[in-house]
Amino acid sequence: MAAAGGSGKDIYLELRRKRMEEEKKKSVGSVGRMAAEGSSQRGDLLPPPVEKKRGKRHDRPSKPGTPRPPSPKKTKNTEERDQDALSALFDSQLKINEGLEVSLSPKEAEIVSAIRPETVLYALNEFQARAVVMGRHLETVLSKLPESSRLSGEIQVLQRDLAEANQRRQEVSLQLGSVKNERSQLLGEHNTLKAHCKELEMKDEESQTALERLEERLATLQAEHTAALERIYELEGYVMAQHEEGFYKAVRQTAHLFNFDAGDDRISIEKDVYDGVLMNIDDIASAKAAANDPGKGYVSICVAITASLSMRARTGVGHGGRHVLGRDGRVLSEGRYWRDMGKSFTLYRAQWQCMGGIIMVNDTT
Repeated sequence: MAAAGGSGKDIYLELRRKRMEEEKKKSVGSVGRMAAEGSSQRGDLLPPPVEKKRGKRHDRPSKPGTPRPPSPKKTKNTEERDQDALSALFDSQLKINEGLEVSLSPKEAEIVSAIRPETVLYALNEFQARAVVMGRHLETVLSKLPESSRLSGEIQVLQRDLAEANQRRQEVSLQLGSVKNERSQLLGEHNTLKAHCKELEMKDEESQTALERLEERLATLQAEHTAALERIYELEGYVMAQHEEGFYKAVRQTAHLFNFDAGDDRISIEKDVYDGVLMNIDDIASAKAAANDPGKGYVSICVAITASLSMRARTGVGHGGRHVLGRDGRVLSEGRYWRDMGKSFTLYRAQWQCMGGIIMVNDTT
């Protein structure tokens, strides 16, 4: 509903008069009930009215110095005077709504018309006080705001900082991407190396097991080798004993058959006859090697090992009754020139060396 100028005021005053006439017709109990309804309509704007209990004089005797409560008739007259004052405030002579235009819906008009004038005044006072406080606060806040030029400068600085921060963020994002790629590569290499390490650990365990088996096998073989050496030593002793026993048995039989001294020192189990000469068994191999290699320019003189062997050979002179073997292995004449096929070999210088019972003399033609 739209109302402008004095028509809105007249409607409001007429509604208020009807309301007040109805209230005047009600009893004292209805007056209390109206006060409760007014308090429920005001909500948080007004404190709830305090209901006064009516006490009987004969129920509780009054104490000296205690003021007596007002009578119900006097209270009723006071409320009626307040309502008359509010009606006089909103009479036809009051022009507080000039220049104002208010648009209300029918429901809003009914709500406004049903509100008591005290509630309206209290709400107006409350809203005005709140508006004053909010205006003061807004003025204080606005007074503390910096100037627009300063704000524009700060905005430009903040925009530059924001652009730099965005650029750094992009750089960090690129670095983060490269770091993630590198991390992925390192994780792949780590997994590969981890798998390789596991394989090596398995191979190491297998090698350790194989090594333990080889060590056990080696210990077994060493034990078998030691036992075999002991057995060979026993067999060698047995063979040598049989060999010596057979040799001396043959010497004794030969001495008995051919009538010679079996105890002669020249007869030894360690000697043998080579090319008509009695020599040690170990010397026979050296003599064969010297005879098969004539390019060395040496002749061998087979002698027994004595404590001291030294001589000086003159031209054509031998010494000591030794047998001299030539390059062809034949025994040379002792202490004389040896002529073979018209060629003369002159022993003009000799250097004796002991080589396992063989004395080697340098032969120069």
